[in-house]
Amino acid sequence: MANHKRHIGIIRPTVPNPEIFWGSIQEIAEYCNLNRRSVSSLINGVVSSTKKGFRRMTPEEEILHYQPPRPPNKNNNKKKCTYKSKKFWKITFFKDWKKGEKYPTDPKSIYSGSTQDFVRFTGCNSGQIYRLINTHEGNLEKYPLKSIKGWSIARIRRYSKPYVRQSRIKES
Repeated sequence: MANHKRHIGIIRPTVPNPEIFWGSIQEIAEYCNLNRRSVSSLINGVVSSTKKGFRRMTPEEEILHYQPPRPPNKNNNKKKCTYKSKKFWKITFFKDWKKGEKYPTDPKSIYSGSTQDFVRFTGCNSGQIYRLINTHEGNLEKYPLKSIKGWSIARIRRYSKPYVRQSRIKES
């Protein structure tokens, strides 16, 4: 029964029409203007009633005044995630290089590949790569990162599907 809301009824026996409310512990707390702990004490029988006169329903009252649970609220106004996969991006990294300097010519100081390939190449965390990309693009980052183990980004090529290099020679 884990992760299920308890559907509980409380009653305030006013004459001629009793005030009835059904809901979860949190909903009852909001309705009665109490804290959650007080409502929990009321439901578990530690306290018989609240100062306003609400008490837990007896089994006979539950049968008589039962109301089915309300369906949960669907929040359709949530922002849709605009995540774009960086799986097929090709990123060019240079070792010990800063923006504005000439590109290195030594093949050992140049690396080009996807983010996953770079993680395997350097043995770093993938979160660091994404922080590095966000810093390079100028996005707001809580902990900006300029380089990883001396490797900094020189160029990002964004592809949405696997990139296959095509030769430029036309066959006749």
